[in-house]
Amino acid sequence: MDNSRFFGLHFDFHAGNDYEIGANTTIEGIENFLLKAKPNFIQCDCKGHGGLACFPTKVGTPAKKLVKDNLRVWADACKKHNIPLYVHYSGVADKSYVKNHPNEAQVNEDGSVGDRMSLFGNYCETLLVPQLKELIDEYNIAGVWVDGDCWAVRRDYSDLAKPYLHENITKEEHDQIMRQAFFDYVKKYTDELHAYNPNFKVISNWLYSSYVPGKPEINVDYISGDILPNDSTHNARYEARCVANRGITWDLMSWSFEKTHFVDKSSVQLMQEAAVIMSLGGGFQIYFPQLKDGSARVVNTDYLISLSDFVKDRFILYRKPSIAQVGVFYSENSYYKKANVFNAAGATVPVMGILHGILDAQFTANVIMEFEKDNFAKYPVLAVPEWEDITDEMQNNLINYAKNGGKLVVCGIKNTQDFASKLSVKTGGIINNNRIFLKDNTDKFTAINNWVEGEIASFVDLLDGSGGLYDLCDNKHKIAPSYKTVCTQKGSVTFIPFDLGPLYYSYRSFQLVNFISEVVSSLITPLVTLNKRNIDVTIQDGGDFVYLNVINMNQGRHSLGVLVYDDIPVINDVEITINKPCKKVISPLNEEFTVKTDNKKTVISIKKLDIHSIFELTF
Repeated sequence: MDNSRFFGLHFDFHAGNDYEIGANTTIEGIENFLLKAKPNFIQCDCKGHGGLACFPTKVGTPAKKLVKDNLRVWADACKKHNIPLYVHYSGVADKSYVKNHPNEAQVNEDGSVGDRMSLFGNYCETLLVPQLKELIDEYNIAGVWVDGDCWAVRRDYSDLAKPYLHENITKEEHDQIMRQAFFDYVKKYTDELHAYNPNFKVISNWLYSSYVPGKPEINVDYISGDILPNDSTHNARYEARCVANRGITWDLMSWSFEKTHFVDKSSVQLMQEAAVIMSLGGGFQIYFPQLKDGSARVVNTDYLISLSDFVKDRFILYRKPSIAQVGVFYSENSYYKKANVFNAAGATVPVMGILHGILDAQFTANVIMEFEKDNFAKYPVLAVPEWEDITDEMQNNLINYAKNGGKLVVCGIKNTQDFASKLSVKTGGIINNNRIFLKDNTDKFTAINNWVEGEIASFVDLLDGSGGLYDLCDNKHKIAPSYKTVCTQKGSVTFIPFDLGPLYYSYRSFQLVNFISEVVSSLITPLVTLNKRNIDVTIQDGGDFVYLNVINMNQGRHSLGVLVYDDIPVINDVEITINKPCKKVISPLNEEFTVKTDNKKTVISIKKLDIHSIFELTF
């Protein structure tokens, strides 16, 4: 198996003209990281968003105070240890190119010149491809990680763009033109670099991820992106599931520090982030900033030894597909309707909220993209978040999934109205109130709105169904059901008549988790149940067996205000019930466990769950 991007270290610094670059960069300084982490690959900076190179380029613009070939030292260090070197290269975002070629700059609607290059100019032919060929020839680099690419695209009103626009162009039309121009640009440089060197690897940061939810059509070698530096474990849950089933080898990058105060993370915190990513089949890399002079930071890197051991012990999970009982539907059309070209603008809040809620209820879940409609039937349950612009055709596809035996769950006011209308399910009107409470199955109440701030709560009256919505938080004041399931030929459709995804995204509570668990458990029997909370479950296809991952999601903190932590509270006496009998249970990491099996279930017991345990199950 190709393990070249299983575990990596990423370094960048976006060279400027304020510091002397290269004088302090040494192989020994770089080895401080390499010898402790023993990575499969390295990425380091060659050209950042400023567009200035930290090597003596003959094609582009080197930094003014480049006193030594900074990149050469990094390349020599990698060569010494036989580690593939990738370069961090800023694509669409290049301030120097815009300054030197003002007629090829992206222009904003108000006529101001942006700091991105125009996708309709000659940047690809003039700089990007020639400069990367230069790097291949001079430094023998293994590949390129193009940063500042899809997420840097802005609407372009330049003279170069005008032939592609028309007078009354809509936002959606303009965005589509920009997306196609971006795809053409990436395809051009990918194909040309592959033709120049077939072994050269090309990655465009975040292409074919949550940012670009369409079907992969460009021959990039990997999918990769850097997850949010803060609250990273939860962000990794989402981003990993958006890339895990694209059919392309992938990795995600954790920041080694939180961004607000630049506080270094502990090995324990990074292990937890890595566990989430690896449990879905991904590679893992860590971002360390180079100093402004291009050198490696002089810090104690001993913590990378235990982190490296943790990651490499889990190589068995790499590229193993994720299997799940619940699919969470990602509407490409809705995302692009609301996004700014490739930037979410809040469009993904519903899908993140629904996904996090389902995972917190300890169901296995994958994100399934709109183009994957032929794979809907792989999921016993398919949840539809509160996307605002699901096409009529896609609504029919989702209903057909239910008619053919699937359990469809539609969330939110608009979805409830749209799908109920298509299925001729009678509902009442929308009820608005300043206080609406949901009761879970333990008789606990939670408001479905922020009523302290005067937010109005709204829901569709389902007339009949299960659960309860109340206008006061006691059992005497029920006004409507909180969900309803109707049969439709071989399957069913369940309606959740209020906007659950945005609610859970902003307010994770055990009452909402209980509610989600009640709804989904009414439709299917979970393959795996646990006796403790705060544990994520993932299952991977190992061929003749499956890998069962259980991940401790505790974060050693009581508030999101605590951004870094060096202790994850152990979860003791964990019982993992597999709701079907297993022929064999193995711990690949040689952890202690006991197992009991009868003709209905298998129960695995472990004394403690530190961060991540793996079991190999044969049925």
